[in-house]
Amino acid sequence: MIKFKNLIMRYIHFVFALFITQLFASCSQSSYKIIGKVNMISNRNVNPNLNYKQLTTYSGSSDSELKRSNAQSIEEAIDYRVRLVPGGEFLMNVKIYKINDIYFGVQGDVWGLDNGTNQISFKGFNIGDKVTWKRSGKYITGVLKAFINDEKVLVLVDNENKTLELSYRNIILFKNEIESKIALNESNINLKYKINQKVSWTEFNKIKFGIIQDFTEQNKKVIIKYLNEIGKEKIKYKYLDDIFMANDLDYDAYNSKTVNLIKNHTFKKGDIIKWSKSSDLYLTGEVVEFFEDEMLVAIKYRNEKNLEKIIKLDAFKVNKN
Repeated sequence: MIKFKNLIMRYIHFVFALFITQLFASCSQSSYKIIGKVNMISNRNVNPNLNYKQLTTYSGSSDSELKRSNAQSIEEAIDYRVRLVPGGEFLMNVKIYKINDIYFGVQGDVWGLDNGTNQISFKGFNIGDKVTWKRSGKYITGVLKAFINDEKVLVLVDNENKTLELSYRNIILFKNEIESKIALNESNINLKYKINQKVSWTEFNKIKFGIIQDFTEQNKKVIIKYLNEIGKEKIKYKYLDDIFMANDLDYDAYNSKTVNLIKNHTFKKGDIIKWSKSSDLYLTGEVVEFFEDEMLVAIKYRNEKNLEKIIKLDAFKVNKN
């Protein structure tokens, strides 16, 4: 047990200085390169009045664990690593990696709340909750005793004096017998969705496609990884009622269309492009800079008065001349 009140004050300036220095100091051509080392890092507020304990050591240390994060930012990598450990709050003794010059990953010791002294909430469940599940056509109840990992819990079965490892997806909170049976039947219907299942949904009258990464809120919501309009991997939370199973053909066709669209609207300095200013007026200009992360293009051109101007436009609204 460690009181973090003094520790936080001592390291707050040191951590950021060390991180910024090492972020730009590292230079390597390997698939994984360390871009920073920090003593402590968190995206959440750490309460100096609580006692925290070390929950795991060297979390995220293997190649496979680093690859699984697919985080677009350091903040996403931290959230992903902490979220995998029930009760996790922050990381210590942290190494920050750049993976294939695209993604970020973190490795370190996950610290969090002590099961014995502080209540942990994970995926909508708490230690001590009464839960129910279906077994061989019968409804069984029990008390949640511990979180094993991000997939399973330990439950003490009522009237049987034994404990079972159960998946989060197979249990729900027990309210009363009738309501719980209805809710459990609805939950079992939703078991048709699995992690890595390809799904689709409608957004602003357009069909989107993605892959399920995890389940939240007692299986009412899913975390979906998908490609946005400019080809960047993003995370979205969707209710199970709002998604549909997608086949490989439709999913691949959607992603290929997105990738090809981006490819056709990627420019380099010096390209001559044209765009429509009105229904009967087209302008041409020369690319001076292309902003890939935002899919914007800066164009040098001459206006109607023959004055040289620079304008920044959506890359999808211009074409090569």
